[in-house]
Amino acid sequence: MKKTQKKLFGLFGLGVVVATTAVALALPSNPEALATSTVVDTITVTVVGTDVDATIVEPLGDPIFVTPEKEIIFKYHSASTVTAVLEYTNKDGNKYTYPIADIDAGQQDGTFTGTLNLADYRLGESDYDYGYGEYKLIVTAVSGSLTDTDYATFSYYPVIGDAAQEEGTDTVNVDLSYDQSDASIIDTIVINVYDGDEVVKSITVNYPADTAQIDFSGLESGNYKITVTAYDENGLLYKSYTTYVDYVEQGRVIPVPNTANTGGMFKDSNISQTDYLVTGLIIFGVVAVAGVVFIMRNDKKTPRAKKANRRK
Repeated sequence: MKKTQKKLFGLFGLGVVVATTAVALALPSNPEALATSTVVDTITVTVVGTDVDATIVEPLGDPIFVTPEKEIIFKYHSASTVTAVLEYTNKDGNKYTYPIADIDAGQQDGTFTGTLNLADYRLGESDYDYGYGEYKLIVTAVSGSLTDTDYATFSYYPVIGDAAQEEGTDTVNVDLSYDQSDASIIDTIVINVYDGDEVVKSITVNYPADTAQIDFSGLESGNYKITVTAYDENGLLYKSYTTYVDYVEQGRVIPVPNTANTGGMFKDSNISQTDYLVTGLIIFGVVAVAGVVFIMRNDKKTPRAKKANRRK
């Protein structure tokens, strides 16, 4: 019975092998015949240029000027049109906008250079202040729907100053910078020194002075705020310019505490009687403690010697 089962399993296995081989032979040998269909997708990517650019070269860093002529420079790239405007804010906070440039760039790179006369921005303005104020230059490059904008800020003051203490003295020198080509604008310049919110020193100089000296005697060492303000015959020209100075008081004698005359051979030294007393007490204490310890050790040794004699 067992031999019959083995024969049947063997025949079944042989049949499986034959069937598998037949199926393998029936498969097509050309790999391309395995594909029943072919789909080709074409993806088109359109890259839109985004490098339209406007860059201001001059002025940079929010500078302060004291003369009305100012050069401006800006560059543009891949733009069809470029515009530049100047925003002006006077001392009363009123704002005005003036066109500076309108360029048909035609997608060509370029550089614009021009000179502004800040004193010219007064036409039709009743509150003209010789052009003193805050300015913002705005340059915009456009190419189709793409836009790039750059801006720079600067200020125009009637006067500015720089303060520094004269070495070895209580004098602080303030160097003044302003346009001295027109004597009809500035009449006087007031310089105030502040300790906190309090004015502690104040001097006035007249045109065409370009420096001022302030005596800081009586003031303590510290950092002081200094304001420089210009006036014409009608009053304040523009807001004050602020600078600071680190002042160090000169000639102040630092008192040295006197020491007692100890007398004797130490009379010329810097040792006081109190020093002697404290030192003597320390030495006395050390000797006293050592003596007590020595006596107590001797008292403990004496009874032991007596016991040893009794045993004999």
